[in-house]
Amino acid sequence: MRLLLRHVRPGHRTTRPDPRRSAGLGLAAAVALLAVGAGCGIPTTGAVEAGLPAQGIVSPAPPGQPGSLYVYLIADHRIQPVLRTSLTGVTPQAAIDLLLAGPSWEEVRAGVTSAVPRNAGPARVSAQGVTLRVDLAGATPLTGLLLDQLVCTASMADIRNAPNGIAAPVSVSTPIQRVENRFCPNPIVN
Repeated sequence: MRLLLRHVRPGHRTTRPDPRRSAGLGLAAAVALLAVGAGCGIPTTGAVEAGLPAQGIVSPAPPGQPGSLYVYLIADHRIQPVLRTSLTGVTPQAAIDLLLAGPSWEEVRAGVTSAVPRNAGPARVSAQGVTLRVDLAGATPLTGLLLDQLVCTASMADIRNAPNGIAAPVSVSTPIQRVENRFCPNPIVN
């Protein structure tokens, strides 16, 4: 700190602050006041929609306990994993049941749809060796995105149970059609 000295009386001295320093402190105080008044530039917009949730393998929940799993729905004309909470456990059966319920109102507003018709269920999911089997009660033709939604939803819900982390093949049947040993074309990657 630099101080200017001046004589007041002979033999006595007093100090006064350097005027350049006082101007600098005043400028710093003005900038700080403006920053506080401006709210640091963060607008008050509330929640902003940013698309689909992050993807990845979800930590497993204990059997029969609520947990999170992925259901494959359609966005931008292709299947996409959508994170859901299951109150009946984290199993392929729970995942297929959630898929049959269709997209939520919020998902529909965001442009998410499903190729699974409302009359496709109920469904029964079982394991036959290393293959998962999804049996639908409704007479629904198994084509394109519908089949992909069913296969990916069942196999990705079951991947937690696979000791090697490899998705099981899925067979899907309805009263009018059966498709054997399909793999998910769009698996979730870590």
